[in-house]
Amino acid sequence: MDELAPRSTPYAARVREERTLEVDGVRWWLRVGVDAAGLAPRLERALAQLESAPDLRSGRRKRLFRLALGAGPEADHLLKRNGYPPARGWLRRIDGSKARRELAIAQALAERGVPVVVPLAAGERRRFGRVLECFLLVPLIADARDLRELWEDPALGAGERRRLMVSLGTLVRRAHEAGLHQNDLAPNNVLVSGGVTGELQLVDFERARLRRSAGTRARRRMLAKLARAAGGVPAALRLRFLQAYAGDRAEARRWWARLREEAPRLARRDDRRMRRSAARDGRGFERIARGGWRGHARRAADPGAGLRALAPGPAPSAGAAPVEFAAGIGRVVYRRLSGRRSRRLWARANTLAARGLAPIPVASLSDRARTLLIFEAASGMRPLGSIACDAAQRRALARLLAELVSLGELRDELERNSFTLVRGPSGRLRAQLVAPHVFRFAGRAGGARSQAAAARLLASLGLPADLGV
Repeated sequence: MDELAPRSTPYAARVREERTLEVDGVRWWLRVGVDAAGLAPRLERALAQLESAPDLRSGRRKRLFRLALGAGPEADHLLKRNGYPPARGWLRRIDGSKARRELAIAQALAERGVPVVVPLAAGERRRFGRVLECFLLVPLIADARDLRELWEDPALGAGERRRLMVSLGTLVRRAHEAGLHQNDLAPNNVLVSGGVTGELQLVDFERARLRRSAGTRARRRMLAKLARAAGGVPAALRLRFLQAYAGDRAEARRWWARLREEAPRLARRDDRRMRRSAARDGRGFERIARGGWRGHARRAADPGAGLRALAPGPAPSAGAAPVEFAAGIGRVVYRRLSGRRSRRLWARANTLAARGLAPIPVASLSDRARTLLIFEAASGMRPLGSIACDAAQRRALARLLAELVSLGELRDELERNSFTLVRGPSGRLRAQLVAPHVFRFAGRAGGARSQAAAARLLASLGLPADLGV
């Protein structure tokens, strides 16, 4: 970020008090150390660009814009905007807006020594005291990438991935020691600047709180939410993260046990939340009708490809669920399921996909005879039953089964065709579950029956059931 030097250009701004100014009817609270006279023209340009700037979020009340406020044409700032319905606007009259709260949390964390991206200013537009909308202006860090995007780069080497895990563990420990409680702690809330060996910084504190400290229970919950985004991360790297977080191997093992206890409970809550959001019209999903088919789909997806690419065929026999692939699309074919069961399978598929344990589902559609679960199929993806598995492929399946058993329960009889193999961002072979009916989130880890079912499937592929993963 370049320095905010005072400018001689005229601007419609009036300084009210230290670190507070007004621009075009919006009152702004400024970050400590920012020069008001130098920032005011940028705030004026930011408000002027809202009508023409592309909206990156497109929510009903939340919007996000990339703005070019400096001398060049490149975007150098983000502007977040939140609108408030009347009732919430009146509640914010005393407590202040989300933007002011986020600025205060980021600034306090920085003062406590945590590497964070501190917004430049938080603004509010009010009418008779009621908050109508609020704004948060955040500088874009040159050459910075969020950790999720960087991790998915296939050019990232094994040593660089290890260094990132150590840096992330250190950053999260410092944030928790500083009292950060963040409900949406995830890799996309971490920026990496200056390349892989550069600094990691936390960003986006919309759903955060700040306390004097974070206790074990709160830390366990936050770390479990971070871990759910690491479905494709090998166990050795997760343990490396925990060692950096905990400070030594013994304490890291204790955290590992705590997270294994928390994981199935969190997964079940995620699945129940997904049942509500995936079955109604919203930002991510929608109800659809295509000819004689009815069901649900990801918004802006094309479920018709799953109907056109593969011949409809007869309804499967009871208990069968064929898996078919063609032209970048896969689908699981069921005898017609009840509306309740098809919605639950649709939600379960989306919950698994969010953790990287299943391909991304496109739609769940039913006609009078069948229910189809349609999903994205990576190049070369085939059912496991059609592959003569080598040792690496069998180990990938063993890792997936261990992950599934740690999150819930497996059916007694697993079908080989319910699984497939793909390459992860690092090039590492990964197995995925394509047929969610063989698994359920139970709020606890799978017991002896699930472990026995996994062992039988591994044995059918010539793999020892006790293989370490």
